[in-house]
Amino acid sequence: MGDDGVKNRYRFRLEDFVDVPCPTDIRRLESTDIHALAKLMIEAYRGTPDYEGETVEETVALLGQALSGDPNPLTGEGYLPDCSYVLERDGVVLGACILTLWKDAPLISTIFTH
Repeated sequence: MGDDGVKNRYRFRLEDFVDVPCPTDIRRLESTDIHALAKLMIEAYRGTPDYEGETVEETVALLGQALSGDPNPLTGEGYLPDCSYVLERDGVVLGACILTLWKDAPLISTIFTH
């Protein structure tokens, strides 16, 4: 809620952001990132209620399934590869944002950082 007690809702359209220039250390997520993302995801969620003791191998399998477009809890209705990004510096993946469709609207289904 805003300071005035009024709840605000914002809607954005994907086409509003298609031509926005991307910083050089942010790039589109690639299938070759899955292993690094799995390790990062475990580090990011360890010690939180979302961490259930998953191994790197289990997380690699989940991300592989999610990025293939198969329906599952991570992807919702469909993975949006053109809208999912990683932050990489000096060859190390430091963060990721994975977008999917949910009820015909974009949804940040997973976001994590080092």
